[in-house]
Amino acid sequence: MMVTPKQAEKWLKKRAPNRDVSDAIALKYASDMVAGRWHLTHEAIAIDARDRLQDGQHRLEGVALAKVPVKMRVCFECDPKSIEYIDLGRTRQLKDVLQIAGCESNAPGKLASIARAMLAGLNRKLATISVTTGVLLIKKYGDDIAWVVETTGPSLRRAGAYAVIASAVIEYGRDRLKPFCAPIKENVFTAANEPGNSLYRTINHQKRLPHRWVYGITTKAVHLHLSGKTVSVLKPMAEALYGLDLYHEFNPHAKDTNGQTDRA
Repeated sequence: MMVTPKQAEKWLKKRAPNRDVSDAIALKYASDMVAGRWHLTHEAIAIDARDRLQDGQHRLEGVALAKVPVKMRVCFECDPKSIEYIDLGRTRQLKDVLQIAGCESNAPGKLASIARAMLAGLNRKLATISVTTGVLLIKKYGDDIAWVVETTGPSLRRAGAYAVIASAVIEYGRDRLKPFCAPIKENVFTAANEPGNSLYRTINHQKRLPHRWVYGITTKAVHLHLSGKTVSVLKPMAEALYGLDLYHEFNPHAKDTNGQTDRA
């Protein structure tokens, strides 16, 4: 049936005892619904014999947030005790779906982490993206992400660093970023004050690397490179510069207009 926001809110007001709602999950569902990426599957909204919502609260929260009708299967008259046996299995992660979809990468988990970091920007809390969104991003930009991983090598270690560079590659092209990436892989630089060298040394001399710090310092290094500038001391930027259009392409439910509010 077609579930309207009004119907979703009605069911949400009368629900059986359940786990707490995750706002992040509801929001990522809403983003997929607004973008038309939500798919009908065999998994149904469950209403028990007491007319209480038993399963599907996050999907219905998504409908209410998206303010669009969504086609869903709905199962009525469910046994009230069946809620004890719902959602006990292992949830498929993005890396699992990439493998199922025939992802050619030998490290789908790394691709998945970078994709999440690309959409999260400076805010790690926004890294919870739907599997559908992650698959679409990697289908569209996976070659660029893989190129960054291969050209830069493993030494940057953190998904946030690769995410910044991949976002810049999508925006400026591989030719502009290759002089930045290639020396990092070989750890061979022409000057000590090259931005890539500063990034390499800074990341590899730190043990604990918070996501926001990694993202900010990589953004600064890439910005200096693209500006043709050198650096003596590399400090993280406080705002995202790359991937803002990408963010809104895959997050149409975002409230701000340029990504800064949600990503900073």
